[in-house]
Amino acid sequence: MSAQEVQQASDRFYEALGKLLNGDPSEMEQVWDHGTNVSTLHPIGGMQSGWDEVWAGWQGASRLMTNGRAEVDDLHVYVLGDVAYTIGNEHVAGMIGATSAAFDARTTNIYRREAGDWKMVHHHSDTDQETETTVQALMAQHG
Repeated sequence: MSAQEVQQASDRFYEALGKLLNGDPSEMEQVWDHGTNVSTLHPIGGMQSGWDEVWAGWQGASRLMTNGRAEVDDLHVYVLGDVAYTIGNEHVAGMIGATSAAFDARTTNIYRREAGDWKMVHHHSDTDQETETTVQALMAQHG
């Protein structure tokens, strides 16, 4: 399998992330492996492990964000048999409640080939303190 196929999987992830940041998490569910050995480290802090926690995190983000967009640049793709990873710079912006939020972060995504298709098994973005503080305040308000 080629780096181009992993690039396409990355493109699908960022398309799904853009839709999720506008309230629609359905495509995010399609790009992920649903096993117990998947994980996320989001820019708002915390870690999710296992599909149930990972999916709950994505669903929560879809309820908080509107008018969002996500993209990645300076993407590097590495394929190691049935596992691949990408590194790059992630750019996310949108509204959290009535507050505008934007951040740029280094990101690492790990994919595993399943039945000829690349599925995400890990997403990591650097922590963004301003976004983390905004989200925590909103969660406390809507508790």
